[in-house]
Amino acid sequence: MSILIDPKYVFTGLEAETRQDVFTALGGALLADGRVEDDYVAALAERESGYPTGLPVPGGVAIPHTDASHVRRDTIAIAILTRPVVFHEMGGGPEDLVDVSTVFMLALASAGEHLKVLQKIVKSIQEPEFLETIRSATDPRVIADTASRAFGLDA
Repeated sequence: MSILIDPKYVFTGLEAETRQDVFTALGGALLADGRVEDDYVAALAERESGYPTGLPVPGGVAIPHTDASHVRRDTIAIAILTRPVVFHEMGGGPEDLVDVSTVFMLALASAGEHLKVLQKIVKSIQEPEFLETIRSATDPRVIADTASRAFGLDA
């Protein structure tokens, strides 16, 4: 699997008030480099409203993503937030909210890869050491390398 987790798309100490702020920051970086289509951020927000991606693991994680038609080149962007942002819980009801401090945003052009990558991320975030390493690192290269190894991706 040659999905890019480039330190350029790893944001430590990201200031965000809402999940839309997160989508705009991460999606904007991918858009600026031509990795996603112009409508990618809007498509993310639309999908998130119908199919939330917040996971109630310690510290809260979200894995926002959207349809492959909005993506040009496979990339995973990562954000460690300065303070949690509210996401709705994956598979939960409207009242099920998760305070998210870590975001793994998928931009995958190969539709078939979504499920595989989601499964690898969900498995990895269940390991406390993985999230602890990601959240305590200040160097985006360390975060990108740790995530690439954990997800079984090419570095």
